[in-house]
Amino acid sequence: MKRSLFVVLLLATGLSARAQNSNDFRAAAERVQKNPGTVAGDDVAKLLQLARDLNRPYTAAVAVKAYFAQNLSVPAPQGRR
Repeated sequence: MKRSLFVVLLLATGLSARAQNSNDFRAAAERVQKNPGTVAGDDVAKLLQLARDLNRPYTAAVAVKAYFAQNLSVPAPQGRR
């Protein structure tokens, strides 16, 4: 009986941690998409880590694309000489 209770508690704890990560991921993705110019790089890194943990690459890619479109400046290519 004790062992089955332990297993149930362990599963419930794991599920609640995953749900919390899912909520954190959703909030981070919304933050990055809505305000890509004001989001810190650390927030984007956290979003990517959560996406990896939760296996949600597409959602993260959409958010990160908005971030890079706003914050990444790539120099124009130089012509060959």
